[in-house]
Amino acid sequence: MGLVVEQGQIFRPNPRQRWGNIFTIAFSLLALALALQVKSATESATVIYSDPVAGITVQYPQGWLLDTSGEAVLKVSNESAEGYKTSIEVRVLPLSVGLTERNLVDNLILNRSQTLASFDVLERESLTLGEDERPATSMVFTFVASEVNPFLQSLPLVVEGMDVITAQGGQALIVTFLSDAATYDDNFETFQRFLNEIDF
Repeated sequence: MGLVVEQGQIFRPNPRQRWGNIFTIAFSLLALALALQVKSATESATVIYSDPVAGITVQYPQGWLLDTSGEAVLKVSNESAEGYKTSIEVRVLPLSVGLTERNLVDNLILNRSQTLASFDVLERESLTLGEDERPATSMVFTFVASEVNPFLQSLPLVVEGMDVITAQGGQALIVTFLSDAATYDDNFETFQRFLNEIDF
């Protein structure tokens, strides 16, 4: 009894199938590039907010919640963020005689150390803002935030933030950025764009 082995034919696509495969791959790559471009445009889209009384105009991310009801000129927050909701707050304070940016930073440190759990200053440095390179002071800090609703049990969140303080014409501008420490670096680019577009 002999063993018969049949050798299969090697599949060779015809020119029409070859062009169909190339077209499918090209179309997929084009669709992916277009989707990434739309995603990037959506993430960088902004809304203009102006307050003539405070003398500021800002551009905040589209889709963020705007709140102008508190003591701050405005507060915007990303309510869809995981963990601690990323937020940017803008305050304008009168700058009395003898009060410097350094004094404002010291006051912020004193107030926060009394009201925020495990508050700690990580870094303080001088920087410049905008095209006119206005001098400013920044302070990076962390604290631990707990769930405000006692019926929701959750682990405390480590929050990282930055204050940027600058003075002009007898007024001090304080811009505060807060984010979940785990996503701080990813969200910081949004804060940088906000700072670059602020008009004070």
